[in-house]
Amino acid sequence: MAALVRDHIAERGNVSDDMPIFISTSNNSSEDGRIPAKSLSRLIKGYLVKAGINSTRITAHSLRHTSAMLKLRSCNGDLKATQEFLRHSSPTVTIRYLQELDAARDTSSTDVMSMIRNAGSHP
Repeated sequence: MAALVRDHIAERGNVSDDMPIFISTSNNSSEDGRIPAKSLSRLIKGYLVKAGINSTRITAHSLRHTSAMLKLRSCNGDLKATQEFLRHSSPTVTIRYLQELDAARDTSSTDVMSMIRNAGSHP
C-alpha cells in the first residue's frame, strides 16, 4: 500500500508537505483540490465493504486513529514525528493520542484490581 501511495505522489510530480495526497476533480472539492471529509469517508467505507469489512466500528476516522497509535508506538511516543505523520498543524490534537497511549501503557491499577479479585477466589 505504501508503495502505491509513493508511486501516486511521484506520478503527480511536485507535491509539497501541505498539499493533499489525493485530490478531487469534483466541483465539491476545496480550492486546493482536497476531497471533502464526508466524501472521503464514503469512499473508504465503500472499499471496506468491498473488502468484506462491513462494521460500523471501522471507519475512516478509526483507521486514522489506529494509524496514529501505531505511529506513536513505533517511534516510542515521539510527538513531533506523529504530528508530522498525521499532518496536524499543532501538537495539541496529537497530544490526545499520546495521552491515550500513556493510559494504555499504565495498566498498574487494572493489574492491582485483578490481583484483588483473584485473591478471593483461591483457597
